[in-house]
Amino acid sequence: MKPPVLHFPVASSNGEHKCRIEFDWLGSERYYVDDQFVLRQWSLLGRTATFMIDDVKVEVRSQLRDRQAVTEVFLNGHLTFANLLDEYNRELTAKIRRYGLARAKPMTLTNWLGKVLVWAVLAYGFFTFFKWLERNAA
Repeated sequence: MKPPVLHFPVASSNGEHKCRIEFDWLGSERYYVDDQFVLRQWSLLGRTATFMIDDVKVEVRSQLRDRQAVTEVFLNGHLTFANLLDEYNRELTAKIRRYGLARAKPMTLTNWLGKVLVWAVLAYGFFTFFKWLERNAA
């Protein structure tokens, strides 16, 4: 699955412009207006990109919210596009479920104790092995 590329129109006094946002897997975003590069920033944890197109102030807010990526576009301070990544989030969630990468059951006390027990046994095994190596190396 490729990182998303979003398209949205912006109407200004000089006509309609086509905007494009290209994301990558490490949180970088590249902004283009009419195929001309405008801005690049890293905003995986949430940030607002602001730039002007003629007389229109464009603000793009990208953030991770409730295990989903959300991108909102504000034109002159008014929310114009609420969630451009909605379809992408649905696709990604479906693929995660299809390949069994999602948690099958919620974390319970029994699951948690089982994991702690496994890690404790592994830690004990490693410490015992290293003590044995230490005694035999001398």
